[in-house]
Parts: sequence; structure tokens; C-alpha cells
Amino acid sequence: MIGKNGAVHHAVAWIYVPADTELDCTLIIPRSQNYVTVTIGDQKLVVKDKAGETKHHLAFKQGWNQVFYRGYCPGYDLRLGFRIDGPADQLWKVGFSATPPKE
Repeated sequence: MIGKNGAVHHAVAWIYVPADTELDCTLIIPRSQNYVTVTIGDQKLVVKDKAGETKHHLAFKQGWNQVFYRGYCPGYDLRLGFRIDGPADQLWKVGFSATPPKE
């Protein structure tokens, strides 16, 4: 906790792609947060004081890609969404895990 009402939040997930690929993604932040950082591999997405959807074209490396979220808010619950956009034949090859994948 930071101060009486603030908190730093962290979350992690993994996205699997069978080969190096680039995908269009949408970061969804339903409520304005002071500072949001989402790191995918070595790519860092930073959003400050903004709610809504932001579009990103991201490169994913073959195998499992860690998605790390860090946000700060002044005392309210946070929600965050991450959507991968694309044709169905490409999306069916993408995998997701909420726990660290076995290598």
C-alpha cells in the first residue's frame, strides 16, 4: 500500500505463439488509473491518466511470451483487459496461460 488509500497492483499471464508473429492488440482500461504499464517481452506499453481502449501492433516471439501488468490507483478496484485482434485462422494458433508454462 502507498499512503492510506493507494495501492500498486501487479498481474501476469502468458501468451503462446507457434512462430514469431506480429499481432494487433487492444489494451482496455475501463477506469482511469494514475499509471499503467504493460510489458510484453521487451515491449512496454505505458498509459497515464486515461481510460478507454488503445490499439497496439506488437511482436510476439515463438513460444511463451510473458505479459506483466503494473498499475497504481488511489483506492478503487482495477480492471484491465487485453484483446488480440485478427483473423480466426491466426487466433486459433494462439495459446494463453494464467500460470507459468512448463518449458
